[in-house]
Amino acid sequence: MITKVVMFATVAIVLASIGIFTRNYAMLIGLIFLVMAWQAYKDMTAWVENSSKIRFGFDGSYLLISGSEFENKLLLSSVKKLVIQIRRKEPVSVLLYPASGSLEKLEGIKDMQSFVSDIKSIIGDSKVKYARFFHR
Repeated sequence: MITKVVMFATVAIVLASIGIFTRNYAMLIGLIFLVMAWQAYKDMTAWVENSSKIRFGFDGSYLLISGSEFENKLLLSSVKKLVIQIRRKEPVSVLLYPASGSLEKLEGIKDMQSFVSDIKSIIGDSKVKYARFFHR
């Protein structure tokens, strides 16, 4: 983390000094964008750390989605369609279309193949469709 801060500070000082000494104020605008990018990066790293702590599991006919600050249950019998997105013949993500509510996209599961087989056995093959990655 220290090296990231030092690199950010170094680039900021270089951009500010170039902008001041050359009177090229576009460099100062670049400095503003650099600060905005740094803020986005800090927010993104926190999101990635939290998203890696999300767990998926089954409790009877419910899909349990839990993280460090939440727990959500989805009744699998309410799912009207299940789309398994594949890439190179391997499942990458699962899209659940419930009868009411919004689409649930599940990805980043460690053992996706067994998760897909478990959820297919609960939902039933008649509701399952396959799609290439990024196509629904």
